[in-house]
Amino acid sequence: ESIREEVTPKGDIWALGCTVIEMATARSPWADARFTNDWAAMFHISQCGRGPPIPPHLSRQAHAFLRACFDVDAATRPDAAACLEMPFLTQAYDPAGGPDMQPP
Repeated sequence: ESIREEVTPKGDIWALGCTVIEMATARSPWADARFTNDWAAMFHISQCGRGPPIPPHLSRQAHAFLRACFDVDAATRPDAAACLEMPFLTQAYDPAGGPDMQPP
C-alpha cells in the first residue's frame, strides 16, 4: 500500500513480516520471482493482492503471524501492540513442543 497510497504504521507491519522471512531464509521474500529490476518487483507486489510465499519450514505460529502481517486489508492487519501479543513473539521456541511449534 505504500506504493499505491500513503505510508502508515500498518505498512511497517507488512515490512516486519518481510523481515521475518528474510531472517528465516537469508533471501528476500520474493527471491524466487527473480524480478529483472526494482520497478518490476514493486509493480508485482502492489498488484498481486497477497503477501509473499511463507516458507513451509516455519512453525504454525510463524505462519499465523506472517498471515496476519500480510493481510492485504491494512484496516484489519494487526498493529504493533497486537503483534507483540501473538504466540510467535510471546512463546519461546521449543522444537519438541506441541503442534504449534511444528510446520503446518
